[in-house]
Amino acid sequence: MASDNFVVANVHLDELTAEIVNAIRERRDEIDILRVRINTLQNIIDIYKVIIDTDNKRLSEAGNSVGLNFGCDTPEIMANEIISLRNHVAILNSKILEQDNTLNNTVHELSRMEIAKDVFMIELDKFIEKKDDEISNLKIRIDELKKEIKNELVNKII
Repeated sequence: MASDNFVVANVHLDELTAEIVNAIRERRDEIDILRVRINTLQNIIDIYKVIIDTDNKRLSEAGNSVGLNFGCDTPEIMANEIISLRNHVAILNSKILEQDNTLNNTVHELSRMEIAKDVFMIELDKFIEKKDDEISNLKIRIDELKKEIKNELVNKII
């Protein structure tokens, strides 16, 4: 009976050993699959590292080109700077528009004044022409009066 128990135990031990070997083989297959996945993930990580390094280089170059290199804070600082500059440009555009309106009003007023000056000059020319005519008539009248005075003097002498 002991020998039977030994045989049964031995058979049982062989079965357990076979199960352990099969489990180890399955685990090795799982481990091999995991190693492949790990290698794949490592390759992806390496690709991302290259992408990150390239992006960091671009970011650093962009920051250096405008004097704003603050490492990982550079994009936020650049965004703030862009927003600030856009606001400043909007204010300047508003002032330019205001100045354009003022200039347009000034040009309009100057144009109106030019027309008024032209009308005034026409009236002034008419006035001067009228005064010239009056002066000419006065000269003629003076000449006539001189003749009359001369004739009267000549008549008194005679």
